[in-house]
Amino acid sequence: MKHEMVSKPRGGLFVDGDNISAKRAGEILTIAKSLARLDVARAYGDTTKIHAWQSISSIRVVDTCIGQRIDNGDLKNRYATDTMMTAEAVRFAMSGGVEVIIIATKDGDFAPLVQVLREIGCQVYGIGCDAAAEVFQEACTKYFDLPKAGIKLAKV
Repeated sequence: MKHEMVSKPRGGLFVDGDNISAKRAGEILTIAKSLARLDVARAYGDTTKIHAWQSISSIRVVDTCIGQRIDNGDLKNRYATDTMMTAEAVRFAMSGGVEVIIIATKDGDFAPLVQVLREIGCQVYGIGCDAAAEVFQEACTKYFDLPKAGIKLAKV
């Protein structure tokens, strides 16, 4: 009798680096890897402020503020991170690159994205902390609250 290997679905991890600390990377990766094979893992944000994410070798950091800074260093577009995360999550989902989307944030603005991704057939898991917006939690296939997850940390 042959034993077939059941492989995990292809997944993408999209981290709102502006709202989730890199100190939570181990917990986030442990949860994400339990849900899917991570073919995409990215943290988004202003790299002058989220530089700690750059030390996590398994997560690619995307600077969402290139060309967005004005003379005093402030941003022209405070929604740059949300926009880039949304665009890339939809791109990977629509291209068939991933079947499972994992979004780490505490920002309720991602609830419409979750709804759209679920409508096109993706499983969408949320990971958050510090009282993530309820609307985001409820939109997800399943939501993991980091302080309550009780998981063993992965080495990063």
